[in-house]
This record gives sequence, C-alpha cells and structure tokens, in this order.
Amino acid sequence: MSLPIIYLLFILFSQALLQDKPYNFRPESRQIYVNYGEDYFIGFDEIDNRTIFGHCTIQSDTYNIDYDILEPTNDTDKVQVGSYFSSGFSPFNGTGICAFSYYAVDATTPLKWTITAYDNKTKQNFKEEVSVKFYYNMPLYMDRIVVLETASIANFFYAGTTKLTKCVLSFDNVTIDIDLNKINVYNDDIFKSRLTSLGEGKCGYKISNVNSNDSRDLTLYATDDQNKEYRNTTTFFITKNQYLKNRTISTYLGNSVSIICGKETDSSANSDQKFCHLYNPQGVLVSHDHMCDYELDIVTKDDLGTWKCLVGFDYIMDTLQFTTDLTEMRSESVTTSTQDTPNYFIIGCQLENFDNNVLEYCKFTRPDGKIFKVTTGGTSTYYNTFSTDLENGRCSLEILKPLRHEDKGSWKCEAALPIDGVTGAFIKVVTSTTFPYDKYKKKNVRLDNSFVIDCMVPYSSDYCYIIAPNKTQYKPDSRLQITTGLCMFTVDEATASDNGTWQCSIAQNNGIPDEVISVDISVIDLKVVYADVDTAENEEAELICNTNGIPLEYCRFVSPSGASYSLRRDNSIPKRISYNGRGLEYGDCGMNISKVELSDEGEWTCHISSGRYNYQNKADVTKIIKLSVTLPPSDISTAGSVGIAVGVLAIVVMVGGFVFYKYSGRVRCGRRNDIDETSRYINRPSNESDDRESVILSVVQSSGYNTTQNNV
Repeated sequence: MSLPIIYLLFILFSQALLQDKPYNFRPESRQIYVNYGEDYFIGFDEIDNRTIFGHCTIQSDTYNIDYDILEPTNDTDKVQVGSYFSSGFSPFNGTGICAFSYYAVDATTPLKWTITAYDNKTKQNFKEEVSVKFYYNMPLYMDRIVVLETASIANFFYAGTTKLTKCVLSFDNVTIDIDLNKINVYNDDIFKSRLTSLGEGKCGYKISNVNSNDSRDLTLYATDDQNKEYRNTTTFFITKNQYLKNRTISTYLGNSVSIICGKETDSSANSDQKFCHLYNPQGVLVSHDHMCDYELDIVTKDDLGTWKCLVGFDYIMDTLQFTTDLTEMRSESVTTSTQDTPNYFIIGCQLENFDNNVLEYCKFTRPDGKIFKVTTGGTSTYYNTFSTDLENGRCSLEILKPLRHEDKGSWKCEAALPIDGVTGAFIKVVTSTTFPYDKYKKKNVRLDNSFVIDCMVPYSSDYCYIIAPNKTQYKPDSRLQITTGLCMFTVDEATASDNGTWQCSIAQNNGIPDEVISVDISVIDLKVVYADVDTAENEEAELICNTNGIPLEYCRFVSPSGASYSLRRDNSIPKRISYNGRGLEYGDCGMNISKVELSDEGEWTCHISSGRYNYQNKADVTKIIKLSVTLPPSDISTAGSVGIAVGVLAIVVMVGGFVFYKYSGRVRCGRRNDIDETSRYINRPSNESDDRESVILSVVQSSGYNTTQNNV
C-alpha cells in the first residue's frame, strides 16, 4: 500500500474521531439562562483514555485566562485555581478537565465565553463557545401551585412600580406572547382555550378547569421600559384526595345508617378540609361544621334519595360538591317456579337479593311428609335434581310423570345457607293437599336448661311472633325460616315462670286471622331420692339413688375403697353386687349387695346422668350414701358371755390383792407402818360416740338393717 493511501486513511479516521467528539461538554446546548445571584458551570470533561487535556484557555470580553492542566491523579476532587479566582469566576484544575464555574451572577457577567482545551494525546485543540442569557429577578404571585382537578389557577409577576412592556409564557417547547392590557384567550396545543391573559398591566396567566395532564413547569418572561429582562418559574401540579368522593348507600327501611359529607376523618394538624354543608333530599341543611355527618336512627321513605354535600377544601377556590345516594335495599326473598314438560313436572325455589346465594344443600318435603335431600346431580327412581344450582341459590326437583298420589299437594322447598340458616317456600303441585300438622303440643323441659318453642305450618308466612305465658311477645330466632313455615324461639334457661302455654302467632294471607299454635311447657326439676343404710355383716343391703321418673343415661356407684360399678338392668348377672330397680329408663339407679362385708362400710358415691336421648337437657348428679355395718346378733351374745366371765375373774383377783395389801401393810420387817386412810382414785372418762345430726324425711324398714331416706 502506498504512502498517500495510508495518509488518506489516517485523515479519514481522524475526522471520524472528531465527529464523534472524545469528550463531554457542559452545557450541551452551549446556551446558559441564568438569573441574578445564580451560578453556572462551563467546561470540558475527559472520556476514559481517549483524551488527556494538558492546557486550557478561557476567554470572554472581560477574561482571558491561559493555564496548564495538572496530570490526572487518583484524587477526583475538583481543585480551583486560586490565583484566577475573581468576581465569582473560578477555574478548575487537577483532574484533567478544562472548566470553570461562575458564582453569584450579576449584570456584569460575560454574555459569551470561548473555551479551548489542548489534547496532549491527539495534539489537537478543542474549542467551544457558550452564550449566556442573563435575567433579573422579580417575585411571582405563586412560586408553587398545587390544586385539585377542575380548579383554576392564576399567576403573575409582582412588578410594583416597574413598568413592564413585554410578557412571554413558556412551557414545554411552547412560547406564547401574553397581552399585558387585555384578556385574551390562547388556543395552544396543551391548554387549548382554557389559557387566558389577565390584562390590567399584569404579566401573567389564568388556566381554568385543570386536569391531571396539566402538571408542568410554567415560566414567565418580562421586559421593562429600561430593557431589563426578568424570568421566574412556577412548579404546577395536580393533586388528588381519595377521601372526597360520591357515595351510594343501600339499606332496608327501618335500619340505621350514617350519612357522611366530605372526609370521614381528619386527624392532621393542618386540616385540608375547612368546612362542609350537608343537605337532605328535601334540600334542608342538616349539618355544617369542619366535619359533617348525619345519623339516621330509623330510615324512612322520606330519607331515600340524593343527599348533597358541599366541601370547602384546600387547593381549590370553588366548593366541591359530592352526593350520597341513599337507596332502598330490596328485601331478601325466595321465589318459586313450576314447569310442565312432556316427561317431568319441575318445581323449584330461587334465592333473591341475598348477599351470598351459595347454598350448602336443598331439602324438599313431599305432601305426605317424606323428605328428600337435594344436591347437584342427585337422582332416584321418580325424582331428578339436574337443574339444581347450589352455587347460584337454586333448588330444583324434577318429578317423573305421570304424577302419583303422594306427589300431588303442597311441597316444601328449603334452601340451607352457610351462615344464616334455612329459608324456603311452598309449591303447590296440581292440588292444594297439604300434610297434616299439629296445632297443639306438650313439652317437658328441665329447670335451668334451654328449650325451644317450635311451631310448624304447611305454608309460607311473612312474619310470626311468640307469646309467653306471662304475655311477653318475642321475635323468632330466624326471620328466614318463617318462609318454610317454621316459627321458632329459643329460651336459654328455663325457669318456673316458663310453665304454661306458649303461643305461636303466624301471619296468613290478607284478611285472614293469624293462625295460633299452642305449646304447653312443663318445667321439671330433677330430684334424686337417696338414703343412708344401716345393716349387719353378711346381710343384704340396698343402696337407692333414684330420680323422680327422669330417664337416666347411666348409673354408677363408687365404693369406699374406690372400686367403680356401672350398673343397669340388662347387665345384672347374679353377683354379690348387682343392679336394683325397674331400669334406667324409669330413673331408677339402685345397687344391691347380697352379702355385706365389714370392708363395705363407709361412704358410697352415686353418679347418675340424665338426658338419655337429649343432650340439651343433660344433667350430671352425684350423691353420697353412708353404709354402716355391724356384727350379727349371735356374735354379740357370744362375745357378751365371755366378757362376763372375764369380768368376774378380774374382780376376784382384785379383792384378793387388796386384802393381801392391807394385811402386809400393817407389819413390814417387824414394824407397823402408818396407813393413809384416804384412798386416791384416778377417773378415766370412757369413750363416747358422737351421733351426727341428719334430717330424716322418711324411714324405710327392712329386715336386717335400717335405712334413713333423704329426698333432695
């Protein structure tokens, strides 16, 4: 390759490098806009190892500085060249850059700079020129503007006595000449016709009905009659308040609700909600304060409608208007349907206006009382449930045609909700035949236990109420179940005052008196008949622990030694200990000991439990029965004879000993001793048995033992 070609390639490569400048320069626009008192920076900066600046020249109409740049080091701090620091001008050195800063700009700042950096690596000079546009300061009406959507904003220079001759508004890449004397409308691409001038000699603007897209910086420029130029920028953005909103409240007539105007709460030190006015649907002011709400204890028809709320809020001049629509909630109901097809007669019930229509199961009761559990996909010989939809609150039953006698009449459809219980309706199939029902019933309930008043009719009703014997009226436990014909009320704890006739009053069609079903309640107090027992060894003993006819779940006796015996009539095998009585179903809990032993003496514990078939009326009772055991009479006679003989022998020995003592006491070792004629006796009290008191209600006589009977 010839030398000219190599040289040409080198030139082209060098030009390419120059087009792709091997340095950064600030400002990139080569134009600086600066206000009085502000600072600015101009200079080169190296990029990697592509340049090594060794010399820097800075020139203006007032400055001409030429200095060598120090070699780059690991220290990246910028170092001012102190000898050149003058009037806010400060060059940098020490990091391989050619640059300077100008601090606290005033009207004397140069308006054009030329800066040249010599690159030791390429042996080239890189030259840049920068223009400076200087502005004086003038305050604005608003330095920062924050508003809500739909608000209007205005801003202008506070010119004082300064006479302005020109005004310009700039934002984004748009520049608009503002009329100082007239109110003009400007149709720009951003604000459209919402931007106007203010007139009256004001250099400013007004923007109406702002929206979320209007947020931006707005810069005003002005020139006075002395040709001084001014500049100032406003930061403008839109804020939102999530607490201010329109509301809709749905409720039932007769319920209680709270109508809120504006913010629900405001705990901030500087509240942004200043005042509020709340008007009811008739236009009457019902609340006005810093915070507004209105409590409706009982919602009536007059309360339904639109409530108007006016709020005085920061960031907007106009009062904000919000509404609360109070609407009537449709009552929960169950609709019924029938459909006659060639092969089936289909009946069903559907939940309407429930918060949750999901069902656990459905239940259909045939006119003759037979019950069917219905779930999706169930089928039997004469019935299908293909159209049942538990997820959407529908119960359905397809009855095979031709209809049989038992299919004709009033069917009951019941829908079981996960939480609220059971609701439903009645469906007539061909005829109005209904299954029989009781209009009077009797119940025995346990004192202090809960019981239920339940009245069933074969039709749906809108409401019912329950009347106690003392004429107190009660609402039913579930307002939904009355649609299935069940009027039910639970009493948590039975008392003596609950004795008597309770009545369920069930509403029928218009013009027909309420149907009354009576329930007679007898409150029974559980009583236990038990007795302490006295008997002799080897005799028979009966320990009784019976109720007053209340059936028992179990009967158990625990001996003084801790042995436990569970007893009942059907497991009584002849043994020493066995069941005694007619049976647990009669309330009898008795124990028979065929041959009493001395070890049986002591306290026996009787444990009984009532509520054999109903755990709701369950009661556990414990009683202590004392069993006393004595020796048989024959053993006592034998022991008495032996005792008499031993006693006579003892007396003879004592008398002989006494005579011997007296005789030997008169002469001992040839001398006579004085005898103290006084006899001393030590009295020792005999053991006495303490009989404990007991209340004897009745005494039962039996051969071989006595029984003291207690009735508790």
